[in-house]
Amino acid sequence: MKTFCIKTLGCKVNQCDADSARRDLLAKGFMEVGDALKADLRIVNTCCVTEKAAGKSRHEIRSALRDKGLYAGEVVVTGCYAGYDRQRLDRMEGIDRIFSREEDKQFQNWLNTLRPGAKPLRSIRHMFAGRTRAFLKIQDGCDNRCSYCVVPLMRGPSRSVPLRVVLAQARSLIDRGHKELVLTGVNIGSYGKKTRGTDSLIRLVEALDRIDALERIRLSSIEAHDVTPQLLDMMASSRKFCPHLHIPFQSGDDAVLSSMNRRSRVADYLRVVGMARQRLGDPGVTCDMIIGFPTESEACFRNTLSFLRRVRPLRVHIFPFSPRKGTAAATLYRPLAPDTVKERTEALRRFADELSQEVRRDHTGCVVDVLFEYKEGREWTGHSREYIQVFADHLGVLRNKIRQVRILGLNGDGVYGSVLSAARRLNPYARIPRACPWPQARASLWGSSKKRPDHC
Repeated sequence: MKTFCIKTLGCKVNQCDADSARRDLLAKGFMEVGDALKADLRIVNTCCVTEKAAGKSRHEIRSALRDKGLYAGEVVVTGCYAGYDRQRLDRMEGIDRIFSREEDKQFQNWLNTLRPGAKPLRSIRHMFAGRTRAFLKIQDGCDNRCSYCVVPLMRGPSRSVPLRVVLAQARSLIDRGHKELVLTGVNIGSYGKKTRGTDSLIRLVEALDRIDALERIRLSSIEAHDVTPQLLDMMASSRKFCPHLHIPFQSGDDAVLSSMNRRSRVADYLRVVGMARQRLGDPGVTCDMIIGFPTESEACFRNTLSFLRRVRPLRVHIFPFSPRKGTAAATLYRPLAPDTVKERTEALRRFADELSQEVRRDHTGCVVDVLFEYKEGREWTGHSREYIQVFADHLGVLRNKIRQVRILGLNGDGVYGSVLSAARRLNPYARIPRACPWPQARASLWGSSKKRPDHC
């Protein structure tokens, strides 16, 4: 039986693409192996969103080529880096096939030609097997033209997976035991906007909400201009839609946002976050920030810190600016000094950690629903609906179970708490603020009463 191994770098969309290829190979009778040295077919699914990601892709390709020298087999390079630096890959000896994102159909056609000479498997495990959450790809490509971003050049224009296909894939993942689905794409807010039918993100979520066995629905990342009142109302009314928004702010300064060719400005961001908190109580807010963009002055950086102070995100993903070939930012602006970018990145990282601690500390005493994922030592860990990582010492088996936990304090990047007994559990669908900051929210949420609510 022929064997294969897939190494994937980059985003959730890349992981979904790799899972699709993996299931195709398993269905044909290939056997997956964890050790690339023993694989007849080595596929490296690459990324190029930053120079760091591109460097990791080259490292994995060279590693596959070294394995090929020890054990004969094919090396196939796919993904965004395959289109970003094709000439460099063409010069690397030993690569058998290269498929860029523009050549996804050719890659699929090539997969269809493979004949490993073994009986296809009847039952195929997804790459998300063993996980409580699974990624559900609903969209690919992007029509935005942010000046720093290479993704639209690699993945092309926005296009949506048909609703019926998404629902079929969702049911397949749910049947395999996944209780939470994370809707994934390059720009999921654009879902259905180009279709002539009635597909839309809200209609998709409504359809998923009607699947009884599904416990949770989460958005992976969404642009601020796509967070509409209708979407927030849907989140508020759904028993399954997690109150968590990951928004790629990228900067907290309007001049920098303009240079980035971003559609939203600081006032738009603050309005969306305020609207979300008004409708959802206290949702988890996480974000992406690019530091060291060429037009970012010291004053612009201070504005970003002030903006984040007002937003108070649970988590900030920080990306030092990385010029990408073919983008406007790579040709129009002169990069900042590396030491300046490094200094600001470290300063923001420390500031973001402080904000995260404040937000998590405000949840002390509150009760949250936690989907537990795995156990380390005596501690189980999982995530709340708001995407807070929660640790709990519990003797029973909690994997892939949802339990209510009272938060007791901070634990690393998350919090620790006590699992409530069945007798003390609250109504899981009661419209209560699950993660109310105390005492700041007391006056607005419960009037002037000085009594702390039972659930918080």
